[in-house]
Amino acid sequence: MSLLARHRYIINRLSEAFSITDEAEMELMVLSPSVIQSIDYFFTADGPTRIFVMLEKNSSSEGSSIHESSRLVVLYDEFKHLSKTVIYFMKNRRGKDNDDHYAIDPSKVNDGALSFGIIRSPLESMEVLMRCVYRPLIQDMGDTYWGEATPEQRNEFLLSLDAFSHGLQENIRSLSGGLELRKPDERVELLGNAVVNDHVIVTHSMNTLQDWCNNIARYLDDSDRSRWETIDSGPDTELEYWRSRMQR
Repeated sequence: MSLLARHRYIINRLSEAFSITDEAEMELMVLSPSVIQSIDYFFTADGPTRIFVMLEKNSSSEGSSIHESSRLVVLYDEFKHLSKTVIYFMKNRRGKDNDDHYAIDPSKVNDGALSFGIIRSPLESMEVLMRCVYRPLIQDMGDTYWGEATPEQRNEFLLSLDAFSHGLQENIRSLSGGLELRKPDERVELLGNAVVNDHVIVTHSMNTLQDWCNNIARYLDDSDRSRWETIDSGPDTELEYWRSRMQR
C-alpha cells in the first residue's frame, strides 16, 4: 500500500513520541493490517472523531535466546487501561450538519483538520491539569459565567475540586508506591518445562524467590504500629493507620 502525506505525518509524530529513530521500523508497524485499517477508517466521515495509539512490547523465544518486538495498538473510545505514553489524533472540524461525520483528506497535511497530542502518565497529567489549570481558571471566572449560583455554591464547588485533587494525589501515591519485587528471568515462562534442565536459571529463580520472601516479610512487619498508638489514640487513629498501610 502506498502511504500518503497524512500517513507520513502520523508516522513522524509516532516516531518522535515513542523515541524511535528508525522511521522505517515505525512505517512497518503502521502498515500492519490492523493499524493501517484503523487509521484509514478514522479518516472517513463515518470514522471516530479521535484515536489513541499505544506501543506494546512483546517477548518471544527461540531456543535459549529471547527476542523483543514492538507493535502499535490503535483504540477509539473504550479501553481498559492506558500505558505510560499514549498518542492521540483528533479531528478539528465538524461535518456539514455540525455533527461528527467529517472526512479527512489523507493526501493533505497542512489543512488544520487534525490535531495531535501526547499523554504521558495519564493520572499524574490529569491531577496537574485539575490543580494547576482548571482550578485557577474556574476560581477566576467572572460572575456572568456562574449564572445563578450563589457565592456559597461557588465556594462549595471549588472545595469539591480541591477534595477531588487531593484524593487523586493519594491514589497516585498508592499506585506508585508499595513493594517492588525483582522480576524473575523471562526465560522461565518462555521455556516452559524445559527450564528445569537449565541449572543457572533454576538457581537464579530460587534466589529470586528467597529475596521475595525476605522483602515481603519486612514489608508486612507491624512493629511500627507503636508510633501510632498514644494515650490519646481513638477511632480516627486506627482508621488513619490502616489507610496508610493500604497506601504503602
